[in-house]
Amino acid sequence: MGYMDQTTTIRFLESGVLGPGPVARRSTSLSELFLAGDAVYKLKRAVTLPYVDFSHLAARKWSCEREVALNRRTAPGLYLGVVAVTRDGAGLALDGPGEPVDYLVHMRRFDEATLFDTMADRGRLTDRHVIQLADQLAAFHDRLEPLRDRGGHKAMARAIANVVKAATGRQVAQTARIEALATGWRALLGEGGPRLDSRRRHGWVRECHGDLHLANICLVDGQPTPFDCIEFNDDLACIDTAYDLAFPVMDLMAHQRHGLANLLLNRYLCVTQDYTALPVMRLFIAARALVRACVTAMEDRHADVCRAYLDVAEANMAGPAPRLIAIGGRSGTGKSTLAGQLAGPCDAIWLRTDMIRKAMLGARPEEKLPETAYSREVTERTYRRLTRTALRALADGWPVILDAVFLKPEERAEAARIARLAGVPFDGLWLEAPVELRAERVSNRRGDASDADATIARLQEDMEAGAITWRRIDVSGELQETVKRARAALATGNGSS
Repeated sequence: MGYMDQTTTIRFLESGVLGPGPVARRSTSLSELFLAGDAVYKLKRAVTLPYVDFSHLAARKWSCEREVALNRRTAPGLYLGVVAVTRDGAGLALDGPGEPVDYLVHMRRFDEATLFDTMADRGRLTDRHVIQLADQLAAFHDRLEPLRDRGGHKAMARAIANVVKAATGRQVAQTARIEALATGWRALLGEGGPRLDSRRRHGWVRECHGDLHLANICLVDGQPTPFDCIEFNDDLACIDTAYDLAFPVMDLMAHQRHGLANLLLNRYLCVTQDYTALPVMRLFIAARALVRACVTAMEDRHADVCRAYLDVAEANMAGPAPRLIAIGGRSGTGKSTLAGQLAGPCDAIWLRTDMIRKAMLGARPEEKLPETAYSREVTERTYRRLTRTALRALADGWPVILDAVFLKPEERAEAARIARLAGVPFDGLWLEAPVELRAERVSNRRGDASDADATIARLQEDMEAGAITWRRIDVSGELQETVKRARAALATGNGSS
């Protein structure tokens, strides 16, 4: 059944059969969407592309049924079922007694203003939304079964090649740049291929969402809700969990929300402790950007959108030079607030002892720990893990920000030693504020990973820190001034002495 054979079905669906009121129709490369009242009906287009074949009715039926089943993993309230378009002597009908001529995915309609791409563009996407999304993706991926016979570098190469071929075969806008970046990306894949295959052997390849760009995430009852996953091509869906994560990270970058992209990456890595993904993360982000550029070009969207994705691909194929920044200070000095402000522009891996301690003990980041979790032994284990993870991230080519109290001189010395071992520049920033201000700040915290309270903040005042050779920064003023001072110190390379 060719695409032209669906014309009658499309006219039928626009005729008012979907309910009273107007019907809005939208087209994508694979689907026709019909928005009617509080419902959405999706018709699979009878197209044949290098990565999908919907030319047969049986394939479209299978795809509709599979789409509903798979998307109910993350968006059970949105996917209502499959509806047949049937034909008998009286004409076409929905789920009528006649012979099926096509199938529709029936969905609950949601407020499109809550789509993450729209929220990002309007400045309404917050840290809280991104943290919730990271936690949901971590939990979703954890529930999936490992697929050691799928994925790997060959499957990824094949999937990317098919999309690039589909785009460049049409001589779309930016064809020359797409082809050049695809060539460079294939060279990176050749270098990273063994790591992809190793991650597959270790169980990181699973049947993921596969298409987690920001327009496929919305708010349902206030919660980030991924929908419209890949159901039609196992090479695109049975992928590394970090490749699934790479899509929203990349898309936030393309929407110029680098701070949120960095927060999403770091929160997910902290919750999952999957820092073995770092050697291939830039490869994954570049691949996502390259694919999105191809899809955007094929859908004839604005050329500047395609260029934005290509810019992200290009930037991640190079990446910033690794460096180590350590931020220390007593509780309440705003170490984590400053680290969050610095990590996004630096594209850094942010390692926070509060988060590491929770992960090490099997607790959620904001879950309060008992006093025994702050014993000398546990604290030493926490700093050792901080050291190991930092060395790994630096070796994998990432800038790193260490966020810890660093009250002991030997802890500060260890941070500098990490940089020497990795052969990267080091900057140490020591934050200071009056004790009563620090006590007030920790008392006002809500939903934070730190368990420090006003009592601890005051007790730390009497603890000897030894000689401070790191750059001292007074943080008793406004955050903007603190960030300005920190950036000035890092820009001049005078963060430590």
